Amino acid sequence: MKIIAAAFTAALCLFGATNAARAQDVTLTSRDKSIEISGNLLGFDGSYYRVDTVYGELTVDGTGVLCEGPACPNLEAYVAELTFSGTPIIGRVLLPALIEGFALGSGLSVQRSEVDDRLTTYELFSEQGLETVGIFTIKQTSNDEGFADILSNEADIAMALRPASAEEMSFASEAGFGELNSAAQHDVVAMDALVPTVDLESGVTSISMENLAGLLGGTVTNWRELGEDSDALIQVVLPDSVADVFQPVSVVMRENGFEDPSVPNMHVLESSPLSLNIAFNSSIPDTRRGIPVSESCGIAHAGEARSIKSLEYPLSLPMYLYRPMRRLPKIGQDFFRFLDSQSAKRVVERAGFQAIDASETDVDTQGRRLANAIALASPEDLVGLQTAVSELKGRRLLSLVFRFNESGDDYDANSSTSMKRLVRKAESGGLDGQSVMFVGFGPTADLAQKVAADFKAAFPSGPGVIEIETAEFGDVIPVACRDTDLGKQKNTRVEVWVR
Repeated sequence: MKIIAAAFTAALCLFGATNAARAQDVTLTSRDKSIEISGNLLGFDGSYYRVDTVYGELTVDGTGVLCEGPACPNLEAYVAELTFSGTPIIGRVLLPALIEGFALGSGLSVQRSEVDDRLTTYELFSEQGLETVGIFTIKQTSNDEGFADILSNEADIAMALRPASAEEMSFASEAGFGELNSAAQHDVVAMDALVPTVDLESGVTSISMENLAGLLGGTVTNWRELGEDSDALIQVVLPDSVADVFQPVSVVMRENGFEDPSVPNMHVLESSPLSLNIAFNSSIPDTRRGIPVSESCGIAHAGEARSIKSLEYPLSLPMYLYRPMRRLPKIGQDFFRFLDSQSAKRVVERAGFQAIDASETDVDTQGRRLANAIALASPEDLVGLQTAVSELKGRRLLSLVFRFNESGDDYDANSSTSMKRLVRKAESGGLDGQSVMFVGFGPTADLAQKVAADFKAAFPSGPGVIEIETAEFGDVIPVACRDTDLGKQKNTRVEVWVR
């Protein structure tokens, strides 16, 4: 974390030095000449100026002022620009697909230009193709650099495979960029996952998290240690951008004995029958098959859509877009509204990722989940489990799950998006006439009532149109081991069941 903090400090200092070098490059004067503001122009969205002044960063309505100075934009030739910076895992496939889907749905054409191997621009043209209406730039950097860039005004949006850290949120708050963990400033645009894969002919059917950590750390090296007959060295194939990819799952990996998953000891470039590939769920080739991973208590998880969306799968990868609390140009606002649409969901799924949506599964198709619960149940748990299954039978589980931060006083970074998607489903009439039950699991009481109350506040017309119920079943259906801090946090959740 000290390295990240230093990176932020350096970025902010560099930005400050740049400001000093070209300070006072605009002066905004009210039309009656009574007010004058001078400073460094940070941005112009077609309607509002953002200026770094001696009073801090100010946003000024352009219709009420005259702009003078070398940095004043040409109002007639203005083109909105939006810059994304962060992990290549989002910037290479998912974001380009979303930009092109947005343009298609908006009646715009797109021209893609590769500036270099890390920088790509997408120029959006009007329907007739005669006018540039926006330029989206994607900088493929890293999780850490994406956050540093938005805090130094080098980018508008950060692309990350992990939530903003406490240090990053503190920097943002102190710089006047708002609360990065608020629902208004971040979205989970899709889900992916890391999945161990083996050759189609391999006899290995699963791998424990402990063995996976040992494999990456170099303490597990032979196929016999994984139950295979072959006495051969395991070759390991890892995905690109290893540091970015392992950063979000570092806690669960360390919990299973691996100290630093960002620096694996082995990396071969090509698959072979003797390789174990750590692949993205979105891009497993036909020549490989994914295998489930099991936790120390015996709970097993397959990389299937429902468990990835609900984060029950331990190597799930939420894909975040973060933005400071500032006005985006209109085309940027339109793009973020598009991300919350059914059209964006279709784009995400066609690109091979999992969309954050309210898809449904019934109790009868949750065999692995219930088998895990039964295997871990004490005699006392079995009574509660029977009660829960009896109450939930006939209902369907939505893929939207609500979890909480370590202190338990607020939602985690994924749950804000879950609430937005649930409200959108309700607003579109997708829950009309149904019974919606918020079901709390884990040792903490009254969580279901909290989520239900927040849903009612976000969708006040719901009661009467939707029957809202709550239930609490304790820890009878664990989705992770109960004897670890991470497992307890994951088991403490609120699910949404409909009928």
